[in-house]
This record gives sequence, C-alpha cells and structure tokens, in this order.
Amino acid sequence: METEKLYYTDPFLTTFTAKVLSCEAGKGGYLVTLDRTAFYPEGGGQPADHGTLGGIAVTDVHEKDGVVIHTVEKAVEIGENVTGSIDWARRFDHMQQHSGEHICSGLICERFHCDNVGFHMGADVVTIDFNADISWDELMEIEQLANLYIYEDHPIDIQFYRGAELDKVEYRSKKPLEGDVRIVSFPGADCCACCGTHVRRAGEVGIIKVLSCQKFREGVRLEILCGSRAYRYLSQVYDQDRAVAQLLSVKPQDTLAAAERRAEELAAAKAEAADWQDKYVRLHAEWDTYRRRMTEQREAEKVRATEKLMESLIPVLDDFARTVDYAETNGETGLLGGVKAVQAKLSDTLAKGGLVVISPAGEAFDALECQAVGTVDDPSVPDETVAQVYQPGYKMGTKVIRPAMVTITTGGPKREKPEEE
Repeated sequence: METEKLYYTDPFLTTFTAKVLSCEAGKGGYLVTLDRTAFYPEGGGQPADHGTLGGIAVTDVHEKDGVVIHTVEKAVEIGENVTGSIDWARRFDHMQQHSGEHICSGLICERFHCDNVGFHMGADVVTIDFNADISWDELMEIEQLANLYIYEDHPIDIQFYRGAELDKVEYRSKKPLEGDVRIVSFPGADCCACCGTHVRRAGEVGIIKVLSCQKFREGVRLEILCGSRAYRYLSQVYDQDRAVAQLLSVKPQDTLAAAERRAEELAAAKAEAADWQDKYVRLHAEWDTYRRRMTEQREAEKVRATEKLMESLIPVLDDFARTVDYAETNGETGLLGGVKAVQAKLSDTLAKGGLVVISPAGEAFDALECQAVGTVDDPSVPDETVAQVYQPGYKMGTKVIRPAMVTITTGGPKREKPEEE
C-alpha cells in the first residue's frame, strides 16, 4: 500500500499523526513505514526532511515503489499511532532553494533556449547546470528579473496531470513522463515537472543571489543561494565590507573605490621600492668596485714604495760588495769582518722585504732578468750559458728592479728549448 503523502497536500504542515505499519532494523537504524507522512523523501535534487517520529529522531527518508520509508534511531511499536514533527527550518530552507531554482531555471531556459541538465541542493549552495554559454552580465540580468518576480509575489500553482490533459501543458522535463505527473507552475517564469516541495507564493522565496558561473562541460554551472541562505550570505558580506570600510576610513558603499586607490598606491609604492632596491644594488656594486679599486691601489702604492726603497738601497749593497772586495784584495782583515756582518744583515732585511737576488752563474741566459755585457768562448757548455755575473740583479715578485750584468758563453752546442707545459 502506497503511503499517503501529506507533504503534497500541505507542504506547510509541520506536525501530523500516523499509524506505524512496519518497523525493522536496517542500515543506519530502524526502517519505519506509516500509513501517511509529512516527511519528504529525498528526490528530485532535494534532500530528505529531518525531524522526530514519536519523539525519536528521523535521520533519513526515502521512497520505494510509492512507499515512504523513515530511518529512525530507535524502534517504534507496529500498530501504534505516533506523532511526527518536521524540522521546519530545514524544510522551509529546502522549499526556498527549490522554488528559487525553478524561477532562475525557467527564466534562463526561456531566454537562452537551453536546458537545465543538472541540479543539486547542497547543504551550503545550490548548483544548476545549463547546456548554454551564459556570461556573468547576462546572469546579473536574470538575477534582477528573478528578484523582481519574487517582489511581485506571484502565486505558485501545483497540479497533477495525466494523459490528454498532460499533453496540453507546456512544461520543462528532462525525459518523457507518463501517469500522474506533478506540474509546478510559476506563471510568467517557469512550468516544470517536479516532485519537490515548494512555497505557495514567489514572495516566500525572499531573495535570490547568484554566487558564481563557471564553464562546465558544454555549458555553465551556476551556484546560487535563496531565502535565508542568501540573507545570511549577504549579511556576512556586508559585515566584512563594513569592517574593511572602517579600516579604509570610508563608507561601506565606497570600499571598492578606496580599495582600488590603495591598490594603485601599493603598486606605486612597490614600483618605487623596486627602483630604490635597484639603485641600492647598483650603488652597492659601485661601492664594492670602489673599495676593491682602492684596496688594489693601496697595495700597488705599497709595492711601488717598497720597490723605490729597494731601488735606493741596491747601490748601498753594491757599495758593500765593492768594500768587501777591496778589503779582501788589500788585506784589510780588521775592516772585512765588520763590513761583511753589516752587509749580511742588510741583505737579510731586504730579502725579508721581498727583494730577491738575481745571480744566475752557470744557468741559461734569461733576457728578462739579465743583461749580457760580453761573451766568452767555451765549447764545454751550451751556448748562452751565464759565464760570470759582473753585477747581481734584483727583483720583487715577478718584477725585475735591476737586471743582472752578465757574460754569456758561445761556441758550445745549441741549447735545447724547454718543453712547453
């Protein structure tokens, strides 16, 4: 026996009494059937009603072969008359969302000659899919028309049709229908086959707000809110806007312009900061270059100063050498020891300062460090061997301060060139 569906007779009915026909354990609790019910079962994109049955929570409702099955937390006595109580806030919210969806869908399908190919009433938003490409500006026009329709408070007509009567009705449907067909009509906006619960007049929908429009398959998917959901959403948005307005020291209706100005100021500040950052980087690089150049310059000046000092002292070394030679030649032994000691001390001090003696006797002649002042025939050694150093040379690092004055050999075998590394 099919359940008498009180939600069709009076969708605003919140309490009722009914007789328990069956009760058996099932998934999620106990499955109860009644002779009649005001609990709407899930279907047509609309979630099931919640509430209580005999004081026991009803957590789900579904329909099978015309029989409405209630899922309750505890068992109830078969044959007992129980009182059912609908969660009215949930039911009315569903009615507002469903009726608002019909108004939007009817207006969109009429204007764009398309179909509603998907509908889902979620806990947060309602989604609707259309097989047409619809712009945001066009949706805003639809939203305005839908809210005007609500404001005009048109009555809603719901009738069952069948057979020839049904053939005379122009209505939206995703598939051909037979038997008793429930037609929900929003005159001037929509006429559609539907099994859901709806408001009595358009004004009870309250308000419709389109939240988003995204490309979906061959068309678009909309997210909308209706009634109390839309009011809560808009209140939250206004509270946020008001808080932002206070931060920007403007009125709530001026937050966009103020935010745009702040965005421009921020962009300008970022550009200026980037410019200063660029200047800083360049200045820092220039400073590093300057500091490195100054360091190199100071080091070069130190080297030049040392070289000049060495150059000025080299003649002193020469004098000491000549003095030693004279003392040794003329037997001035008393003078010789003291002069040699001073010469050694001065040579050691200059060597510590980086002065290197060039005295390549017996080595290959190097034109970069030596100056040939004569030649000596000597076939026993390779050509251009330093035979005698007349005057030692000096260098600091790789820089020759004074080349050595030497004689070189001739008449010997050709010297082999050194292998290149």
